[in-house]
Amino acid sequence: MDKQQFNANAFNPTCFREGREAFRAHGVAGQTRHSFAAGSIERASFLAGFSEEHYAARLRASDEALAYHQLSVRESAADRAWAERLAAHSA
Repeated sequence: MDKQQFNANAFNPTCFREGREAFRAHGVAGQTRHSFAAGSIERASFLAGFSEEHYAARLRASDEALAYHQLSVRESAADRAWAERLAAHSA
């Protein structure tokens, strides 16, 4: 039995775009904001667009978290010195 290969051209581009927009507007709750019949190409297209946007959002969030962590690690020595000076002046 041959595996079916993913064919992006088989998707309905309008429904794909609607899926992406549903995630942007409603987050994960947007996955059910459609009226497409189960098993239809429209529903598959919607869910593929939704999933793609969800994945892209996770990557962006991960990149932002990494950038924040690197910033906080880089600045931790300066922050610690500032806190020690502040504590010394208040005592």
